[in-house]
Amino acid sequence: MAAAVAETALVPTVATQQQPPAEDAQPKDDPNLYSSRLPRMTKEELKRICKELKLYLTPHLNDILYLHYKGYARIENLEEYTGLRCLFLECNGIRKLENLDAQTEMRCLYMAKNLVERIENLDSMVNLDTIDLSHNSLERIKNLSNLTKLTKVILAHNKISSIEDLKGLLDCPSLTVVDLQHNKIEDAQVIDEIFVKMPNLRVLYLQGNPVVKQIKFYRKTLTHKLPNLTYLDDRPVFPNDRRYAEAYFSGGAEAERAERKLVQEEEQQKTMASVEWLLRKRQKNEVATAQAKAEAAAVSRGEDPASVPPVDPAKCDWLYGDHVTSDTNSDGFVDVIEADPPTGDAGDAVDNLPMIAPRQNDGGGIFSSVAKDAEEPAGDSSILLLGNSQPSEDRDAAAPAVKKSPLIVELDDIQPTVDEQISTTKEPAAAPVESSSTLSMTEIRDALEVAATAATEAAKSQLDDELD
Repeated sequence: MAAAVAETALVPTVATQQQPPAEDAQPKDDPNLYSSRLPRMTKEELKRICKELKLYLTPHLNDILYLHYKGYARIENLEEYTGLRCLFLECNGIRKLENLDAQTEMRCLYMAKNLVERIENLDSMVNLDTIDLSHNSLERIKNLSNLTKLTKVILAHNKISSIEDLKGLLDCPSLTVVDLQHNKIEDAQVIDEIFVKMPNLRVLYLQGNPVVKQIKFYRKTLTHKLPNLTYLDDRPVFPNDRRYAEAYFSGGAEAERAERKLVQEEEQQKTMASVEWLLRKRQKNEVATAQAKAEAAAVSRGEDPASVPPVDPAKCDWLYGDHVTSDTNSDGFVDVIEADPPTGDAGDAVDNLPMIAPRQNDGGGIFSSVAKDAEEPAGDSSILLLGNSQPSEDRDAAAPAVKKSPLIVELDDIQPTVDEQISTTKEPAAAPVESSSTLSMTEIRDALEVAATAATEAAKSQLDDELD
């Protein structure tokens, strides 16, 4: 009895499991079922978006529409938006390009990161300039022949692999920018079969494809074969890059090295020409400034400015902006530039010392030697003269006498006192020294220290006397 009851209870369960599906049930892979689970692009939804983004509520007045990141599965209800020029549909779930026949004014269509598998239904967009279908599921490029104004196509991160898949690019000769990064292109013949035949190609992105590693000297090869290319992958194609590529394919590595050397020389010549132009401009300005100052000085003296002779550019210091002219003697010394006599104490005299004229014809380096043994003439003070290293007799014969500042004169007055203290301080040597060249380094150092100490004490003593 119990067994019979159990058997009877199991009958409905078996019947329920074997019951056929309802007629209106849809399979799981039905795209309509997929679309029904996502938001719809309804007219009310489109108006809500326009209001939220402060666009026109009248559909045909809008020239741009932002519908990205909405989760739409289909393009629909855009018939009233006839004035659209730019449409953003990135990051949705759109599987098919459809319902775009009314968009005859469209210029830019952005549909990256969707599920599009084919390029279709774009014939009405005769004014389309840019289309972005990157990060989709495209396997072949086609249906671009009616897009006569299309210049930029972005197809990165798709499933394009063969030359046949790329032949659709040849149907659109107006293309200038082609982005095919991170596809599956492997055949190296794609360069000659596709890209060489595109007359207006300027920018090409191929990095991330296996073909890049299969082409020897990839960048040089494409630069050589595509004469209009200006940008390849991650950087521009500069004119010098093209020269190097042309030289390499015409004469090999040696020709390329020679071309690189020639380019370097040309760059140096351009730099020097620019520097020379700048120097001439600077010299011209300094001459004009010096002439203006000379005429102003003549007016202050009550003279006619027209009587002032023109400034010689060769005597104008264009580098430092010093308009005081100076001549150079035959022995390489610059003439002494007279300065106003200093007034006040020794400190004021140091502050009022004139600048040293620029050196000329100095083979021994800057400040290589100091003119010595010059007589002290009477009159105003002047600067200490610098010149080439040579014997004092020849220098005294050739160079004019150099005037000394009060500070130098005071040091000359102190020198005898310093010599006397050195002679009394230093112990007598065991044997007379015949020549200074026989002194040891220790003796020379000791003598210098004693002389420095004595000079300091003498100067300090004299300064204390003057203060008292």
